[in-house]
Amino acid sequence: MTEAEDPLVAFLRRLSVGTRRTNAELIAALTALRVDDSELDHATRLVCRLLTKEPYSFMQACLGASHWRARIDDPSVPARVMRMTASRINRINQRVFELYEADFGSTRATMHHLDAVAQHNEHMVPYLEVLLQNGAAAIFGVHEAGPERLADHWVPQLFDDRGRLVDWVDAVVARGDALKHYGGDTNTIIGIYDWIRDDPGLGFLRIPKDVERLDLGAGFGTPYVEDLFGGPFTALDLHPPADARRLGLTLALQRGRRDERRALTPEEHEQYFRRLEAQPWIKYDIFAQPLPTTSDRLLVASFGFLSSTVVSLSPLQQAIPPRLRPLHTTYTAVRRVLEPVAAGKDVSLFTLQRATARAYMNRAVFLRFVEGRLVDHGLAAEPHQGRYVRGVVPIRRPRRNKKKPRPAAD
Repeated sequence: MTEAEDPLVAFLRRLSVGTRRTNAELIAALTALRVDDSELDHATRLVCRLLTKEPYSFMQACLGASHWRARIDDPSVPARVMRMTASRINRINQRVFELYEADFGSTRATMHHLDAVAQHNEHMVPYLEVLLQNGAAAIFGVHEAGPERLADHWVPQLFDDRGRLVDWVDAVVARGDALKHYGGDTNTIIGIYDWIRDDPGLGFLRIPKDVERLDLGAGFGTPYVEDLFGGPFTALDLHPPADARRLGLTLALQRGRRDERRALTPEEHEQYFRRLEAQPWIKYDIFAQPLPTTSDRLLVASFGFLSSTVVSLSPLQQAIPPRLRPLHTTYTAVRRVLEPVAAGKDVSLFTLQRATARAYMNRAVFLRFVEGRLVDHGLAAEPHQGRYVRGVVPIRRPRRNKKKPRPAAD
């Protein structure tokens, strides 16, 4: 069967284009369904469209003439990390950009090396600023999360003539760890989602209490998720929560979306690491098995994973065109959540979007199904990007060949 004939690939292509249907229309279509085995795929596709719906307006990264732009426009060299970094012009990345333009120390060699190792998905760096935060901790023994201090003091040292960041990156790869862990794939910022408690459309009072709780794609954030929801969760991930201590990750604290971010103190790190080491965990791969639950009442939370735009590290993901693989992860994860719905269970889904390569309208989504019917829902919507987040869609490399016609939005 050719790629174009594969119904799943065809759907993922349409999903990548987006939908013209409003949130109200998508919710109405879900409400009209009784989710059983015959409607499972239909329901999965509707939820996927709801989770990946684009804002009506959003920001796209654009670069002026520069050495950086010349590099990412060159089709003969890899540039995944540099393209992603250019879309996240925060204080730290601005400083790296300036050092790159000035040909300071090892800056250009380091960025080119990061792009080279990022050709392997496990070493892609979604957030350069997080990699530098963890690099500073590993190399200099300092846990720093304040952007000004990192940018002004530590970034020039990481990119000086000694090439210490390259040496550390190579050491991480050589010992078999995924560089993506250090570059934000499991970026843990305690307190950053406290706003959910006060959002009128997402109040936690409507979420069932007497349920089995699963944190899907948990990373190292499950203790914070437990604090948010006020109850215990089981972490579902490929890697154990206790890995945070072994990796030596710097964890941050930020109370409120606009408050100053800081690294945890050594005492706070120790306390959080102990919680992670005691955290119930099941090694879980969405491409391998159904959700590991025997309960008839279930809450699945997913903070970032379910709608991630980062390629999954699972070795079991089927052959899908690379640019569609993150959407394939979303599709598969949503289907896993809806399988117990089709079996007649009481299932609640709470997902928060943390996409890095796309802009999504519905920042957080709550859906509850009982006996196959959608009985409650809540949305934190952002029709015009800027209320919850000010990210931008990354720069795309110019295509030299004629593009195939894109599917029309549904």
